[in-house]
Amino acid sequence: AHPDYPLGYPAAIAFFWRLFDTREEIVSLAITYIPTLCIPVLVFLQLYKRHLPIAIVTFLLFLTNVYYVNLGLSQYADTLLSFYLLGAIIAMYHYKQNSQPLYILLCTALLGCSLWVKNEGVAICGIFALFYFRTFISKANIKYTLAGIIPFLLIFTFFKLAYAPAN
Repeated sequence: AHPDYPLGYPAAIAFFWRLFDTREEIVSLAITYIPTLCIPVLVFLQLYKRHLPIAIVTFLLFLTNVYYVNLGLSQYADTLLSFYLLGAIIAMYHYKQNSQPLYILLCTALLGCSLWVKNEGVAICGIFALFYFRTFISKANIKYTLAGIIPFLLIFTFFKLAYAPAN
């Protein structure tokens, strides 16, 4: 635990190491592989109804890009942060299309997850929240916004202020 290194990957790897009672590298590889694969899948799922050939080409470009795959599998938190941000953007897009407040819950929960991954996730979460501030605090959405973000903010704050040792 250290305030300069958020919970994201280390906590997930430690959780599964303890769950499976192992210290095998396959656990950390699997945890980094999931968001690396989920990003192209998410992009494909958003594009295929509009234009299937573009969705297929985009999916293949992701999977054949050696730099992207290497970066995703190297346990850098950028890929996981990108996945959460992409998910939040898509959730907000669907909210704008359907006006269902559960998309606000999903969006703010994904933004909350970005707090855990990298310290830059705090800045990204803040900027995103500023752009959609009125949407998040509207009467219809405030309870979904708070339900989505508060658990993550509480744990993040506890981790930074009370749990992690000082620099």
